Amino acid sequence: MIDAKGAFGVTRIGFILVSFLALTACKSSEEKAEAYVQSAIELSSRGEVRGAILDLKNAIRLDEHNVAARKLYAQLLFEAGEISRAYREYKYVSEAQPNDLDAVRAMAGIAFDSNDLDGAQSFLSKAQAIDAEDSGVREIAVGLAYRDAAKARDDAAMDQAAREAEAILDLNAEAVRARRVVIASLIRTGQTEEALSVIDAGLALTPEDRALHNTKLLALNELGHMEETRAHILTMISLDPDDTATQRLLMDWYLTQDRVDEAEAWLKGRIDDESANAMPRLTYLRFLSQLRSNAVMRDELRALLEMDPLPNDVAENLDLFRALLAGADYIAGDTDQAMADLERLIEGKESDAKLDQIKMQLSVMYRETGNAARARALIEEVLAHDAGQLMALQEKAQWLISDGDIDNAILVLRSALGDAPDDPELFSLLATAYERDGKRQLMSDMLARAVEASNNAPDESLRFAAVLFQKGEPRLAEKVIEQALRRASRDLRLHNSLARIHLEMRDWPRAARDIDVISQTFSSQEAQEIVADLKAQLLAQQDKSDELTTFLQERVDAADSTLGAKIANIRNYLLNGNVEAARERMALVLQDAPDDPNVRLIAAMVEKDAGDPAAAQIAFKTLTQDVPDFVPAWRALAQVTQELESGEAAIEVVEAALEVSAQDRDLRLDYAGRLEQVGRIDEAIAAYDALYAQGSDDLVVANNLASLLTAYRRDAQTVERAYDIALRLKGTSVPAFQDTFGWAAFLAGNVDEARPALEAAVKSLPNEASVVYHLGEVYVRLGRVEEAHAQFERASDLLRNGLDVDPRLRADLAKALETLAQ
Repeated sequence: MIDAKGAFGVTRIGFILVSFLALTACKSSEEKAEAYVQSAIELSSRGEVRGAILDLKNAIRLDEHNVAARKLYAQLLFEAGEISRAYREYKYVSEAQPNDLDAVRAMAGIAFDSNDLDGAQSFLSKAQAIDAEDSGVREIAVGLAYRDAAKARDDAAMDQAAREAEAILDLNAEAVRARRVVIASLIRTGQTEEALSVIDAGLALTPEDRALHNTKLLALNELGHMEETRAHILTMISLDPDDTATQRLLMDWYLTQDRVDEAEAWLKGRIDDESANAMPRLTYLRFLSQLRSNAVMRDELRALLEMDPLPNDVAENLDLFRALLAGADYIAGDTDQAMADLERLIEGKESDAKLDQIKMQLSVMYRETGNAARARALIEEVLAHDAGQLMALQEKAQWLISDGDIDNAILVLRSALGDAPDDPELFSLLATAYERDGKRQLMSDMLARAVEASNNAPDESLRFAAVLFQKGEPRLAEKVIEQALRRASRDLRLHNSLARIHLEMRDWPRAARDIDVISQTFSSQEAQEIVADLKAQLLAQQDKSDELTTFLQERVDAADSTLGAKIANIRNYLLNGNVEAARERMALVLQDAPDDPNVRLIAAMVEKDAGDPAAAQIAFKTLTQDVPDFVPAWRALAQVTQELESGEAAIEVVEAALEVSAQDRDLRLDYAGRLEQVGRIDEAIAAYDALYAQGSDDLVVANNLASLLTAYRRDAQTVERAYDIALRLKGTSVPAFQDTFGWAAFLAGNVDEARPALEAAVKSLPNEASVVYHLGEVYVRLGRVEEAHAQFERASDLLRNGLDVDPRLRADLAKALETLAQ
């Protein structure tokens, strides 16, 4: 018997190989591609997906028009979680074969799952034209119908969509989107136990469905099943032990239950000194920073790095631990040293996933310290190595939003969502992008998705609640905060937000209960200051002036009385007209802290409020000389100088302040506003422009800049730019912002956008002649002549009554009336 590794074996293999090469040399590229496709089909049937994907890539390289290869490639990419790449392949198939139902339906589903509802509807319509009765097509249609009904708050339509989804689910238990509609409907109608049964049935089929797991946590929280919640979080962690988001959920649970030591012990217990996996120890150290303090974590990390020998998980990932230490140093204020340490860690090293993490950490530091060029260069380095690196895509989207390149920012974020469909940060960034683009409903939708994806995390919930409250939906805002409190009941920000929502709703019994909860739950100085502020507001709203005075005096008389308590008491005396009492108490405060600039500032303000602005001016001026970098004193001095002297004199004060604090944003904004007030318009525009370039997310700056551009410059290029800036204001409830956006939209030719904004502005500002005139011009453009004439007459009456004296407005209005009369 001859050994297979002997000469005979080698000769035979060589002969076969030569014969094979000879045969394949005669094959066409299409035939070779088909061979790869058949191999991929065989591999995928055996579960070897990666090998099948590789074969299909080879097939497409040989025959780029092979639609069957691309279709199978798209399907396998989708199953492997590479959603954005799958989408691109399905798009190719649908363009090559417009009636391919599988491709069109898949694209509709991907668009729906990533919340691209316009795209989903477009592809759904195409799929329905091919086969409207297809179960997958019906499922997407029901999902869209439920979302549309939920937006419209149409209970009947939601119920109908839920019934249709239930019918689909009865026929196909794997209909994931239909299952989600059924679950959402059951939770909405208070049938949470029934929802849990539907969720569990879904998890039995798809045990790694993150969205279903999150929904189960929501349902368990809703029912108050706390131990079951903990058990389920542990189940989720067992499915993905390195998922820090789920670990954070567990930490929140422990904190909510006042079981901090158990949280720390659980994290510590996952560390294996012999393992090469650094994630458990890194997670423990990061949470240690949050559970204890950055200083505690930094001390432990330093001691760890001095160990000899190092634990294996540290030794194998030494750069990551050194980078974590640099991050702790950065937080502690050693910014330059921290960044230098990270630069040394990345210098001259070949890119890999670990190095990408360090580069992104360094990029954030450079962004925060003002070196945008270096920050962006690092991001591009990371993306050149790994085009799908999530943090790099997030940071790139942030800078695109900051630059005003919203379309590309949205493309980047949607691409990232394809591969990370449950990342709350991506939804939050999309919300910011849509806000910048003036699409406030889409912004609100994305914030809702961020709350859902984060499982009601505090940060995402607070932002969404704030938007809902601004939209005049306090009940919904209240519900969002209450759900977040079930996850993080010891988050002071959430309790404070809920109390303020109840105060604004004038729901005094619940506001009082909120205040009591904060007082009893939190002992920190910050919490007690919040309690005092909330209680004072509650008493003021209820017109209980005597009780308010007593309460504020009790705070002053307390052994641990704070400066804030004393100032609040002094202001209360001023509000009640008791000037002498206010002065007496201010003198006592000043006596205790004669050198405190804040105390001196408030003492001067008391003099001004008491009717002696000249004494206040002297005090403010002396304070700016003694503490030149104390910006609030300069701003107070500028204001009282304007009142006593002139606007130009106030500008001179602000210019002197800018010589000391040139980059202070509040001071620069004050300067721009004062330039506008005295009619130095070109200088004001330049000042606002510089502020906008540095922080285009500032709505006040955006409003003022767009307003000046549309008022004083009417060339096409400027109008277009003003409209782009004003898009930030679209959909807001602030009347001045509505006017600015509406007028900019009108000048840019977007009359249908302008009309509702200006109608809302006039409703809130009926005595602003310029706003009324703007609406009149819109009505003229729409051919609504009688309504336009009424608005122009109203604006004329306001001008005659001296409520608006802008000479340019008088001229514009006279011309408009003359034109209308012809």
